[in-house]
Amino acid sequence: MWYFLWGYLKSTVYTHQLENLQALKDAIRREIAAIPPAMTERVMRAFRNRLEECIANDGHHLGDIIFKTRQKLLYISFLVLQWNFLYLY
Repeated sequence: MWYFLWGYLKSTVYTHQLENLQALKDAIRREIAAIPPAMTERVMRAFRNRLEECIANDGHHLGDIIFKTRQKLLYISFLVLQWNFLYLY
C-alpha cells in the first residue's frame, strides 16, 4: 500500500534531471501534487482494510503475511493504535 505509493512516487520523481538537492525537493513536491486522487483513495482504502484485518485478528498474523520478527509485529500494533486514535477519536 504505502510501499506501492512510495515506489510510484520514486519512479516518477527520477524521470526528471536532478542536478541538486533543491531540484530533488521540487520534483518530489510536483509529483506528490500530481498523484491522482483516485490512486490515493485506493491506497488509503487498502491501508484501512489491512488495519481492520489486523484488528479483527487481535494483532496476530495476517493471512497473507508471515512476520519473521517481533519488531514487525510491534510495528503493525503501532499502526493499529495509530489508526484507532485517528479514526475513532
